[in-house]
Amino acid sequence: MWYPFVGIIKTRVPDLVELAKNDDFYPQTTFPSVFIARNDLVEGNPDLVKNVVRAIKDAQDFRAANQAKAIEITSKLLGIPAEQLKTEAGYGRFMTSAELTKLTKDGSVNGWFATMNDLFKTFGKLETSLDPKDYYL
Repeated sequence: MWYPFVGIIKTRVPDLVELAKNDDFYPQTTFPSVFIARNDLVEGNPDLVKNVVRAIKDAQDFRAANQAKAIEITSKLLGIPAEQLKTEAGYGRFMTSAELTKLTKDGSVNGWFATMNDLFKTFGKLETSLDPKDYYL
């Protein structure tokens, strides 16, 4: 099964056998979270995109530096127990914007997306693998 929510599933299926986890494949590959924007918006309103990216980076840095507080805020926002989110957060890798920028510049992020593209092609969800440089900002 795919993360997230493996922690919840483990409580309901106590004899679950976990064959692999995301960290088993890092840094060669990982499954990054993404935000998607339409091409016409990116091209037509670059200032908006720049401001949204800045806000996402600020939130990303806050979460990396303040995981307990981020869990508390998210718990209240979603109306779910903080302990449940804490369990799930234990399966994540929360990079700072500086770390992600470094991994973008060295080609790691494009490699992760290329791996995901190939995976989706294998599953029949994509006809062709796309070059991440054509869609990752």
